Amino acid sequence: MTETNTGNTGVLVCNPDYPPPGALPLKSKEVFSLRLKALRSWEKPSEILPLLFGREAATFVTLLSSTIINSRSRLFFNIHSRTGYIFSLVPTVITPTALSHCIFGELVLKKILIESTNPDFTPDCSFCLQTRGALLMNTFGFLLPLGFSFFSSAVTAMFIRSYPVPDLFDGKNMKRMCKLYLKSFRRVTPAMLLGHTLVGSILVKMMIHDNQYILGQQKLNPSVITANLLDNK
Repeated sequence: MTETNTGNTGVLVCNPDYPPPGALPLKSKEVFSLRLKALRSWEKPSEILPLLFGREAATFVTLLSSTIINSRSRLFFNIHSRTGYIFSLVPTVITPTALSHCIFGELVLKKILIESTNPDFTPDCSFCLQTRGALLMNTFGFLLPLGFSFFSSAVTAMFIRSYPVPDLFDGKNMKRMCKLYLKSFRRVTPAMLLGHTLVGSILVKMMIHDNQYILGQQKLNPSVITANLLDNK
């Protein structure tokens, strides 16, 4: 790297202990930003759709499943009117969906774009990321909405008296109501858990495959990525 272009060109190095001469150290946030920019400027976006829109796909699935859970929860508590509907949307639908979008991007997409260029990135790491994707989908697409919808619908049912919600300190009846609530989901629970597991793992696998395809097409050295920083200043 010459002195004339040192200020404009950075070298992204997977092993910071052995940087090339004249390399410009970049933070992981900057590396992530550069890789995202490269994705969005890809000549044929149809070749890398899972990597481009994987986070959005996970967010949409979370939105859909949490909406279904919210509706079933309101039916369990005999809430057939619009009373408390907006109140239930915030914790049951909006919160898990927003968390899914942010955390899936941080723990999955960012890991794929940054760490998969490392020569130490093994198939085991790929399996770990797929498992992580499945766990995130089940957490934000099923478990959180299931719990949040129970409390929001129970509060609404108390106000409109659509369901005999026991006193908070009545442990016996509260436990009985929780069992009945979970029992009402017994038919959809296996399908949702399996569906979220498959969506999370397959989606992450496709994203990893697309990322490796991009790296192969660009004929990059497996340990070093050169990136033009001029447009990012």
